[in-house]
Amino acid sequence: MSHAFRHLAAALLLGASLGIVRSPAWGADATFVGVLATAVEPDAVKALELSDEVRDKLIKLVDEREVEATNLALEIKDLPAAERTARLQPFVAESERLGMELLTDVQKTKLGQLRIAKLGMLGLGDPQIAGQLAIDPEKQPAIDKILASYKEVLATGSDVQKSTAKKIYEGQLAALLTPEQKAKWEELAGPMLAVVTAQNAAAAAASASRASPPGVITPSSPGRAGSSLRPETVAQMGVPAEKGPNGEILLQFNFNYAPWQNVLEWFATQAELSFTADEWPQGTFNYTTDKRKYTPEQALDLIKMLMLFNIANGPVPTPWVPIKKPEELDNLGEFELVSCIFQLSRMAPEDAEIEARKLVGPLGSVVLLSKAKQLYVVETVNKLLAIRNMIEAVENPEVKDERLEIIKLQVLLP
Repeated sequence: MSHAFRHLAAALLLGASLGIVRSPAWGADATFVGVLATAVEPDAVKALELSDEVRDKLIKLVDEREVEATNLALEIKDLPAAERTARLQPFVAESERLGMELLTDVQKTKLGQLRIAKLGMLGLGDPQIAGQLAIDPEKQPAIDKILASYKEVLATGSDVQKSTAKKIYEGQLAALLTPEQKAKWEELAGPMLAVVTAQNAAAAAASASRASPPGVITPSSPGRAGSSLRPETVAQMGVPAEKGPNGEILLQFNFNYAPWQNVLEWFATQAELSFTADEWPQGTFNYTTDKRKYTPEQALDLIKMLMLFNIANGPVPTPWVPIKKPEELDNLGEFELVSCIFQLSRMAPEDAEIEARKLVGPLGSVVLLSKAKQLYVVETVNKLLAIRNMIEAVENPEVKDERLEIIKLQVLLP
């Protein structure tokens, strides 16, 4: 085995055990060089306004440090994750120190902001970022669970799941933050947040321009139910979404013998929603609404489901269930499966849990967060509304539907 190949094998071995994804630009691995992996990415070089000389020095330093990490990687590859991280920390810190010596103070600040912006909400797993945001220790297990699910999807998920995972899990993490913490995170990301957002938008636009235009779903033999589709009709009917007067998305159905997979993928794309499916329904979908248009919530009630899971195999995994606030439930389709955190004040958490369990069905689950006096419930919106009403009846007993009814006595005297 050659010297260079041994270095590569050691790095890949440790990277695989840690679930690390290497930087696609230069191959830099944050496992060994920390934030320098971000600094040598082409878009970061531009954002930081690095000279060619400094860029080349950083790339050379990153390569040297990864080569030096070979022996350490082999030594710690069989250790538990916590011990591996502890052993790597001094090496990573030294890599970052050497790299920072090449940067100006302004570039150092921008690099820190750029790292936070690129990590997004997934950066909540970083102890330093979590500390700066003053994350409630009671919420840390929930954050760790979401991050673990994200890594699992990257390791074992389908291409569709991997492509949508970051958006889905970032949304779940963001839902755990208070408005003040979100504002603080934006402050930490600074001007680099706008830079990364623009870069992501440009990348998405470039990807969309390279994609094939949508096909038209038509049966190979018109008028015959169940007839097969021509090979070229693999995409959704080309009815793009429109924007309503208030900027809301409006969808129009026009499907004829369309496979359910195509229908659901069309809906996810047009409604700007993330999509994943483990299994597909059999059969085809026929529905035309002429000129009528639906909001995504109304369309979802028609389709019934966006994410498809075989509930015979157990409840839908909670990482795939979006988190909504209690006040948002009124604007959702009644059959949407979502999760909701109810804050309790007067009602004893244990009592709320008992009452909520009476209302949930086989798809639902109830988790009591006793210290925070909160109830975390996964259910369809119609049942979550019933749970919300039950809690509000105890929390706000003065707000009741009390009416005065006058009964005229016809037989008895007053």
